[in-house]
This record gives sequence, C-alpha cells and structure tokens, in this order.
Amino acid sequence: MEYQMRLIAGILSGVLLAGLLAPAPVFAKSVAAPAGQADKQRYIVVLEDPPLAAYDGRVLKTPERDTDSIRLPATANFFTGADKLDVNSPRSREYLQFLDERFDSVRGAATLELGRQLTTVHRYRNAVNGFATELDAAEVRALRNMPGVKDVMLDEIQHLETDSGPNWIGADEIHTGNAGFTPTSGEGIVVGIIDSGVNWDHPSFFDLGEGVPPGQGDWDHVNPYGTELGLCSDVTVKCNDKLVGVYDYVVDDTSTTEIEENTNGLDNTGHGSHVASTVAGNPRTVTASGALLNIAGVAPNANIVSYRVCYLGDPDDPDDDGCQSSAILQAIDQAIADQVDVINYSIGSGPGNPWHAGSTALTYLNARAAGIFVATSAGNAGPNA
Repeated sequence: MEYQMRLIAGILSGVLLAGLLAPAPVFAKSVAAPAGQADKQRYIVVLEDPPLAAYDGRVLKTPERDTDSIRLPATANFFTGADKLDVNSPRSREYLQFLDERFDSVRGAATLELGRQLTTVHRYRNAVNGFATELDAAEVRALRNMPGVKDVMLDEIQHLETDSGPNWIGADEIHTGNAGFTPTSGEGIVVGIIDSGVNWDHPSFFDLGEGVPPGQGDWDHVNPYGTELGLCSDVTVKCNDKLVGVYDYVVDDTSTTEIEENTNGLDNTGHGSHVASTVAGNPRTVTASGALLNIAGVAPNANIVSYRVCYLGDPDDPDDDGCQSSAILQAIDQAIADQVDVINYSIGSGPGNPWHAGSTALTYLNARAAGIFVATSAGNAGPNA
C-alpha cells in the first residue's frame, strides 16, 4: 500500500509521450442563442443535504416523509471503515433514494415558484448533491431563497494546465524496483483522467494482442470491472482491457457564442491524451531528434477510465476553449460510482474559497472520503458565484 501511495502521489507530473493529438474537427461559432435563451446562463444548484460520500448519519429533516426527521446509516468511508464507497450497497441505495425524493421535492417547488419546469443538464448525488440547469438572473435569486437549496453558482469555465516529466519524480526508479518497492508499475490500479478526452487509437493505450509492434506496449492488462464502462458500447469508441471506460460530459451551453462540442470522449485538443499517457502510458520506443528513446507513463500497467469535460470550441480562437465546472462535477460524481483508485486532474481556475458549497476542491474532499486518491494541479479553486 505504501508503494501504491508513493506511485500515485506522482501521477500528476508531466508528459514524455508525443504524437497523441487526434485530428481536430472544425467547429463553427454558434449563429445565435435560441429564442428565450439569450438571458439565461448555466448554473450549478447545490442542495442542502450532504452528498452520498459525505453523509455521516446526521439527522435530516424530512417533511416529504411525513415525519420531523430521519437518520439513515452513515455512508462515508471514515464512518463505515470500508476502503471504498460502494454506491450500490443497501445503505447507499437507501440514502440515494432519499436524495432523489428531496431533489424531486425541490424541483417541484421550483416549478411552482418559477412558472416553468427546469431542465436538468447534469444531476449530482455522490460527490456533491445538486444539479446543473439554465437560469436567468431573477430565477437565480428566487432559487437561492427556496427551502432545500444551499447555493446557486454560475457554471464557471476552467482551463487546462501544464505538466512535467515522470523522471523528475523518480518514476523510473520505481519501475526498476530501485526505490525499494515491488516494481508492479501500477498493476491493479484504476486511474480516472478528468480532462479533454482520450485518443484511443494511440498505442500508448493499446492492450497486448492489438497488433502492437515490439516495444510499443506488451503488458497483458486485465479489466478489473469485467465489463467496459460508459460509451465503450458505442461502435465508434475503442476500449480494451487497458482503456476500460470512456465518458463525455460536455454539453453545449446555448448562452455562449461558441459550440461546446461533444465528441463521444475523443480527445480533440491533445491535452487529455498527453496527461493520460503521462499517468499510465504503455512503455514505448520512439524517435526524437533522430535518437531512439524508451519512454513510459508513471504507472504503465494501470487501467484508465477517461472522463471528458473540456471542449475545443472554435479551433481558430484559442480563448474560447475551456472546461465546464458542471461537467467536472458530473465526472467526479461518476468516478466515485466507478470506484477508481486515483483521479488525475490537471485543470484549474482563478482564486476562490475552497470551502464554497459545490466547489471543485470541496467535491474532491468528498471523493477522498469515498476512498479515492486525488492528484490535482496547483491553483485550482473551483466554481464561485
């Protein structure tokens, strides 16, 4: 276990693999926001009850159940003693049902208050309790004053950050066993990459038997889930026993002039593949400046689940790409459900209060309570109102 913590603590460090860019499709600017949407923006509504990963058995008021209060069994790992939060356990299912009842109650009250039914863009239950939706300024004020609502925050756009080399952290010494740990190279670890997606056609993410040339990845990976996750069932998405899951949570925001494209998880910026290969790219032999180099990710035998939350927008405008906070929260929520061992996050925003309800930082604290190690770049504060 000590070896695993030493290994995963360095996962964020940089990239040695090149050539990971998938061909980037051209996306045009949106012509105009649809009628009735021009004055609306996407917001994250945080509800009062704690999410599944943070519920500690506290008494909760529940008028929906015709009683003054209810106390359910604690679900958080530091109260149950479990290594990982199991979202499918009986106590988890009971609490999730409770959260769904409360959500339906708040949404019903909001329909009466606002005079329209809210469309849910994302729904969160595990890492944060809430949802993302489109609101105008008056609706934001009304929701903030409604019972059951803790806060309403603008869906902040965050940005991809840089990285550095595995050799700087001594990953090569861990691979060889010279660091004093058994050189498993991450075998048995599932890493969730929350980023701009993954180029599944690259040999850095191949499994043995996929026609990989010698030196381009020869480890026979095992899928710990026994089945592929997310969009892997789509015939256009290529998963295997190494890349065991692909998700895409980018949803176009009609209040913006650019199109935030959904690509079924394919990386069209190169950043997500860059980071994923740093974390768990296969050992490969490449040519750089005429020299042959042996390169590998920090944990080349680990499995990867990719969560796409960042978009390219207009490729001719470098200032309109970004990562939706609402999509990031959905990815963290799903990573808890998938019971990954590590989350790698190389995305950040400006300064803000990390204890703000629904912030990325607080959400990651809940992921830690669920038994997940989080490797995050510096300077990320999460969404603020």
